[in-house]
Amino acid sequence: MGDVVGTPAADPKRSWAERRLTVLYETAHALASSATLSEGVPRTLAAVCQALDWEYGALWNVDRPANLLRCVATWSLPSLSFETFVEASRGASFAPGIGLPGRVWVSGAPAWIPDVLQDANFPRAKAAARDGLRAAFGFPLVMDGEIRGVMEFFSRQFRPPDPALLELLGAVGSQIGLFMAQRQAQERLDQFFTLSRDLFCIASSDGRFLKVNPAWTELLGHSEQ
Repeated sequence: MGDVVGTPAADPKRSWAERRLTVLYETAHALASSATLSEGVPRTLAAVCQALDWEYGALWNVDRPANLLRCVATWSLPSLSFETFVEASRGASFAPGIGLPGRVWVSGAPAWIPDVLQDANFPRAKAAARDGLRAAFGFPLVMDGEIRGVMEFFSRQFRPPDPALLELLGAVGSQIGLFMAQRQAQERLDQFFTLSRDLFCIASSDGRFLKVNPAWTELLGHSEQ
């Protein structure tokens, strides 16, 4: 499916429609095939980039105590290097309203920048210019009605805004946010299951143990198997 976006089509409108459908498909596939957040985030960044033929993506998480956004993950095409921009992003933190992540955080809606080098509110412009990045868009990740992060994506080409695509990206952000909330809850449950000193197990209806926590092996002296 990822190759569809790079194939010329006779009907430009149909090409864009295919790209939008590809974003939904590839994002859903990336999430469904990921057991953990650490797997899901880079796969999702890659899925959006490849579906839309953009070169770089990043995830910014909300640091609530500090009231800042921090870059926690990046992805780019293996054949390209954006070291200067990655370093600038990793070393930055944005307050509400500052930079592309900050404006998405404040507005709670997707945003598009046709050319970051001409944008008055883009602090990483020098790093973007050095690595040849131009257009950008970002969208919020909403979990339990609250914005928990922002994903941003960049192209080396000037690209005019696509309102229909931005609307779709809002739905994609909600889908990713739901996945992140579910995986976070599952990881917290797994951690509690593993670290608890109480005896916890998962058993089948016929009484067979399917999974036991370490407290069982420590108390009884048997291996988990």
